[in-house]
Amino acid sequence: MRILISKTLFFATLSSLLLINCGQPPKSPEPNIQKEALASLSSHESYLLEISRLPQKAHSERKAGMVFIEGGSFMMGGMSPQARADELPSHGEQVQSFWMDSTEVTNAKFRAFIEATGYKTIAERQIVLEGKTYEPGALVFDPENPQFWWRFQVGANWKHPYGPASSIEGKEDHPVVQVSWYDAMAYAHWMGKRLPTEVEWEYAARANTNTMYPWGAD
Repeated sequence: MRILISKTLFFATLSSLLLINCGQPPKSPEPNIQKEALASLSSHESYLLEISRLPQKAHSERKAGMVFIEGGSFMMGGMSPQARADELPSHGEQVQSFWMDSTEVTNAKFRAFIEATGYKTIAERQIVLEGKTYEPGALVFDPENPQFWWRFQVGANWKHPYGPASSIEGKEDHPVVQVSWYDAMAYAHWMGKRLPTEVEWEYAARANTNTMYPWGAD
């Protein structure tokens, strides 16, 4: 029950996270930046600075709900005629042992992060891209329009996945959605963990098998 973080800014489900180490918790950089320098930062730099200043959970709380993945070697990439061009060619990879969350980050866990830090997700912020201002929102899947399956919905965010009228009430154990890479990084920082690399994630998801699908070959 693990999924890969999307590179898209506004929508993704939040992946399982990895423990960075079993020693001291990672330290958050606190650069001494003047107001003039802050104004000159790009959006990317501003987000990363904001994330670095978030509080972190106690080190003793971090390994709960994690499983140990024994390192090894495997063939990474497409293994069937259905593989996409960007999944080829398959190639050998070596992976060191690591700890990984046993499930995706749930709505309940993400809510605890928001309440503890006051963090506001990207979908809850007004965004300016290429000189155009976008109201807070996110992309929503629209199965009725196969040519444009994804549409931008104002008011969609992790608490309202399909728009203002939707809710996550009763879905506390469902994976959190409508989070960006920055939101995932912020949650990981709070937990004292990090996101998995693509190699680590595929190695764990394969679970020592090379079947075409997670359930087998059918």
